[in-house]
Amino acid sequence: MHISDLDLLTDNRNLKDIIMISDTLGRVIKHLKNTVPVRSFNGNKKDYSMVALVRYLKSLIRVKDVRDKIQ
Repeated sequence: MHISDLDLLTDNRNLKDIIMISDTLGRVIKHLKNTVPVRSFNGNKKDYSMVALVRYLKSLIRVKDVRDKIQ
């Protein structure tokens, strides 16, 4: 299994500003506080979860530390 590691992005970024979106929490175990979990897309044309995700991400634009807000 591939494990995502946000530390690779922190040379010129801070983890407080990084959000990862994943449908597999086992892959992001190291950075759960930075991860917004989503369900896998199964092709259903009535699945509007990405629309809700966009709204949620927009609500995080001005927060000082995304890890404090991600639920």
